[in-house]
This record gives sequence, structure tokens and C-alpha cells, in this order.
Amino acid sequence: MDVKREKLIYAKRFLKNARKELKKAGVDKVVGIYKDLRRVSSASGIDYLAGLEALKAIFIKFNLIDEKSATKRLKNVTSYFEMLRKLNTRIGIF
Repeated sequence: MDVKREKLIYAKRFLKNARKELKKAGVDKVVGIYKDLRRVSSASGIDYLAGLEALKAIFIKFNLIDEKSATKRLKNVTSYFEMLRKLNTRIGIF
């Protein structure tokens, strides 16, 4: 299977898991906020990871990084910003 496709499927799985976690949090009908903040926090973290996986797929698609070095090179937020700058200079979307 194509690496980009695998990464996107993985990101979608993360999003699905985050939605499940958020449903478990429950909503207080009177106030309109979530009851279990731990589950909300967990869902937010899972969503964040989904976004990172989707970005990896985009970087691989535009040949900014290869599959093997993606994990090694993308270790912090700064490296993601650097790749986004490179993507912007290459295709000019931002």
C-alpha cells in the first residue's frame, strides 16, 4: 500500500478514536459543557496526533521527506514548521 495512503488511514483512525473518547466524556445538559475533562484532554491529544500524521502524508506526497526519515526528522514542532515553509515555497499555498 502507498505510504501516503497508509498515513492518511492512520490519521483517520486517530480521529475516529478521538470522537469515541469525546463521546465518553458526556455533556452536562444544563451547563452545556463536557463532564469529564480528562477524556476531553485525551481526545484533544489524539486529534493532535491525527494532524501530525496527516502532515507527514502531505510532506511525503510532495517529496519533502521520505518515509524512512520522517520519524527521525520530525521530532518537534519546529521541524514541522520548517517543512511547512518548504512546502509553501514549493507550491505557494500559504
